Amino acid sequence: MFMQKVNPEFCQNQIPSHSPAAKATIVKTQTIRVREEIKFLYMKKQQLNKKLYYLHLNIADTWGNSWCYIQDTIKTKLNKLIGEKYERLVSR
Repeated sequence: MFMQKVNPEFCQNQIPSHSPAAKATIVKTQTIRVREEIKFLYMKKQQLNKKLYYLHLNIADTWGNSWCYIQDTIKTKLNKLIGEKYERLVSR
């Protein structure tokens, strides 16, 4: 399992007993907490993607045929900027 002994600080629970039942409870609560956090972040990502999609459709509708050229210019500038930043990171 990929989640062995990987527990972020936010899911650490304080259960005072050292019995086997308490240890099993700690493991289960940590696992459940991580799963719920992943679900929450996935839903958040989905909502952002949905908003971005509708914004893209709205802009494409507003600008019509010009949107393809605008989008191409944005992609070119972003690729250039990302390339420069990547080169700076690699050169360190």
